[in-house]
Amino acid sequence: MAYKIIPIIFLGIHSITDIRYKKVSLMLCVISALAGLLLNILLRESDVSSRLLALLPGAGMILLGRFSRDAVGLGDGIVIMVLGLYMGVAATLAILMAGLFIAALVSLALIVFKKAGGKDRIAFVPCLFAGYLITITLGGMP
Repeated sequence: MAYKIIPIIFLGIHSITDIRYKKVSLMLCVISALAGLLLNILLRESDVSSRLLALLPGAGMILLGRFSRDAVGLGDGIVIMVLGLYMGVAATLAILMAGLFIAALVSLALIVFKKAGGKDRIAFVPCLFAGYLITITLGGMP
């Protein structure tokens, strides 16, 4: 149950700061990551190596950001890495795919309604949060 509640709080707080300031709190990420590792150790629900493997989607987003001249923010990749500690690789990928789809829809709507242009940035963490909520609602994760 903590694996579902902590990410809701984590993503909720970061959604607000991402919308308002286009920033992610590194301190909150570190605290959440340590809590995720501690839960893994104490509850022994999975081995640590499988949770560490779940860091790969976030690491991939960080690399994508570097190769795309920061089209994807470093903070977004870090948030995805923290999610991986709680959700595992399959669920993290499902959340990421849902978040990317939602971000595409939001971007399209902003362009169609002339609220943004092709080079404008959107807050991605709220899209991840929506993807997370959709994924847990549809039962797409353990």
